[in-house]
Amino acid sequence: MGPKMLHLSSITTISIFFYMFVLHVVDGTYGPEAEGPTTAESSDLDELQLSPAPSPRIVYVDDYRARADDAGDHTERASAGNLQALYFRRCTHLVVEGLRIRDSMQMHVAIAYSWKVHVSRLLIAAPAWSPNTDGIHVSNSREVLISDCIISTGDDCISIVTGSMFVQATGIFCGPGHGISIGSLGANKSWAHVSDVLVERATLVGTTNGVRIKTWQGGGGFAERITFQDISMHNVTNPVIIDQNYCDSKSPCHEQGSAVAINNIRYRNIRGTSSSRLAISFVCSNSVHCDGIVMQDVSLVGEGTYVSCYYMNARVLELGYNFPYCRAEM
Repeated sequence: MGPKMLHLSSITTISIFFYMFVLHVVDGTYGPEAEGPTTAESSDLDELQLSPAPSPRIVYVDDYRARADDAGDHTERASAGNLQALYFRRCTHLVVEGLRIRDSMQMHVAIAYSWKVHVSRLLIAAPAWSPNTDGIHVSNSREVLISDCIISTGDDCISIVTGSMFVQATGIFCGPGHGISIGSLGANKSWAHVSDVLVERATLVGTTNGVRIKTWQGGGGFAERITFQDISMHNVTNPVIIDQNYCDSKSPCHEQGSAVAINNIRYRNIRGTSSSRLAISFVCSNSVHCDGIVMQDVSLVGEGTYVSCYYMNARVLELGYNFPYCRAEM
């Protein structure tokens, strides 16, 4: 891992434990990436565990260099030639723990096309004004567990995008930053899919968003079976948000006839304070409504102001005690 790959990033007291990259080559071409068990064979997210694997290979990252534990071997690269601090691709049985990562030019930790990943005890820091500095970014990966991390950045603390399934984030502190996000999905009329995600035991402080699902108009696919539970929020601008009309573009985004479907989303035991009047917002597409949204024991109050909940083109079921009460516009 040369200086160009970790330019402006400072990583100290680091040891990365990860298992050998597995590349399946069939007739000279790569086989399916991050190939794991089918949905039916996978266990429930609440009991997500990493199965045993061979003894780990150790790579130490220090002074912007990487070396393998046995000097005779080729160095395993922990970062691609992009602007991420650490980039892991096509890994299986990957364990990343005990890292301090600071001031990456863009994403701090990116995980792609990987299977059975455990990321824990990371301390990630970047200025609140720094753009595109996501803390942990997961794409096209299965059975990913992120636990006990402290993340302060200028973008999403955790972002989970297309191709990701059976992802669990637990014990996360986020702030400042843009919160914990599913998406964005469906940009440039693409097909996207994210499913079976559990975010639990998180604390968000002073973030611009809390827990968010964001999809572009014109895309296709689905985001489904996603649960946010046992979450504490303090002075968060948009605590709970689904935006099926997401537009991060200089030019206007016109209404489209298709959208990424959003189904079976559960919010449970979420409490805290909102710095804006609109604490809960579900804005869904005119063409593909959001379905199966469940709110259970969600209590959000304003800091010196009354807060509200609003949803459009969504089917919402409220259980237990919820505040604010949601009003709909269909």
